[in-house]
Amino acid sequence: MRYSCGGNDHPDPKMFAQVYRLATSFSLIRPPRGCNVSGTNLLRSLVEAKEVLTISNKASRDSWIRSIDDMLESNEPILANSSADADHDYNEAVTSDAVQSYIAGYIVRKLKKILKCSNCLQCIQMSGEAGKQLQRNDVICKMDLYGGLLFASDELFSLTKQLERCVLRAISRNLTNLDTISEIAVELKKEVIMKVGCFEHQNKLTLKIIDIYVVMRAHFLAKSENKRYDEAKIRTKRKKNAKLLS
Repeated sequence: MRYSCGGNDHPDPKMFAQVYRLATSFSLIRPPRGCNVSGTNLLRSLVEAKEVLTISNKASRDSWIRSIDDMLESNEPILANSSADADHDYNEAVTSDAVQSYIAGYIVRKLKKILKCSNCLQCIQMSGEAGKQLQRNDVICKMDLYGGLLFASDELFSLTKQLERCVLRAISRNLTNLDTISEIAVELKKEVIMKVGCFEHQNKLTLKIIDIYVVMRAHFLAKSENKRYDEAKIRTKRKKNAKLLS
């Protein structure tokens, strides 16, 4: 590659990068000797791979939204909650009301930017005077100068607590993995989901709240799991280095 282009057969860095990309693409597109796949078909497969992933993600997203719709349409739990789930929850953690209020305040702030119905806004937000009197909002009061969070209504706070219980039940049984959101959905189906909002928009608003909350918690879980994995990797590396030095 160094002797195929440029002045005196020595390419500059920019030209070298271009030729390198062409060479790597050609090595992917060129079919192996003796194979029964033409180069055109292989190129089409490489080009469409990204589209396939996008379609798959969209299908998963649509399936998740449909499952929430089914839960909201039902007035009874879709799945029965076994007695073993209630009796053997030794690993299940508990989220304090202060932290839960902080998360609910973030959701209020996020929803306030997109909601247009004044009745729905009143259903999700509590006035500042009433919010400061509740002990659960101490964290928000202390961070009001920095975060600008809003006080969640009792209905929204109760809904987020219900969602949090489902999340904690799901992760108490299995470590965080690719199916964590599906496991949370299974736990949600065991509950009668509370609805928040005016009569006209309560299903749509509750669906939005569930979607925001579960996706946000999934991000938190993934970040925590990645941090734990990185720390374990560093510890393992230090042990290996210690053995080499000893």
